[in-house]
Amino acid sequence: MRTRILVPLALLMLFLIGCDVRIDKSALSLKYDPRTDTLEGVCINEGIFTVKDKAIADATETIIACLEGKRSLHFGTGMGHCFDFDGEELPSDPDELWANRQVYVDSAHIYLDGEDRLSAVQRFHVSQFSRVLNILNQQINRNIIEDLVDEQPKEEDDSDGELDQRSIDLMLRSARQGIPWFRLDGNELIGEIPMSQEYWAKFRRFVLVTSLDESNDSSWVSFVQLMAQMSELRWDRDALHFRLGGLIDGVVQLAEDADLDQQYNDLVLQSLEDAGYLTNPDINENSVRNWLHPQE
Repeated sequence: MRTRILVPLALLMLFLIGCDVRIDKSALSLKYDPRTDTLEGVCINEGIFTVKDKAIADATETIIACLEGKRSLHFGTGMGHCFDFDGEELPSDPDELWANRQVYVDSAHIYLDGEDRLSAVQRFHVSQFSRVLNILNQQINRNIIEDLVDEQPKEEDDSDGELDQRSIDLMLRSARQGIPWFRLDGNELIGEIPMSQEYWAKFRRFVLVTSLDESNDSSWVSFVQLMAQMSELRWDRDALHFRLGGLIDGVVQLAEDADLDQQYNDLVLQSLEDAGYLTNPDINENSVRNWLHPQE
């Protein structure tokens, strides 16, 4: 059960593309236009490098694929996380496949930031976002029923992230009733995840301890940073309520913890240049920040 802890919240994080790739700073801006039902986004990654020579080829191949139009979004610290919309395992469900095809990557560029480090920016949009969100909620409910219908809680200590019986019952009841996990409130994305108050307290401790454990992957660190930037995060009436106002109508910034043993190198930049892919001289950290904070 541990790998399925809070499935809906895990969807806010992105999938790993390689533990030997590092990104010093990341920022994500999302803006929803209710008139056109379109979600527009900009994501930037500054200081992209590898900590092992064997990762250079994979990192180069991934970046080139994005530059040549592959429908994948890369965002995050530490491991560089991604959504891949053209992967080998496309959804078989017609609604999910339709939702997948509503994601468009409008442009992708590599550039040098103020410290002359390899950086990248992607601009994208999601059409008919309210329907896409509805399909996502339906899929989450199906997954919850499939994963938890026969789940039995284990007797483990408070440092473990296992669901308790009360939380399992609450999640199953909500899923069977078709209650949405995420919904829009103007330009804000809000969510409600059924759980017991006891589990919420245990989960907070679990996330904090796990994020501080250097042997674990750094997506938990990003998760903690994301939680800290939520405009609302509280437990009330058998559910965790959260509001991502800063994500939908602002900028979320993530920064990797400093590691003196992992200094930036330009090996990936050199590999891209050798392959004929040069940084865009018309883009720099000032221009991408203007995209993050567009003037009204």
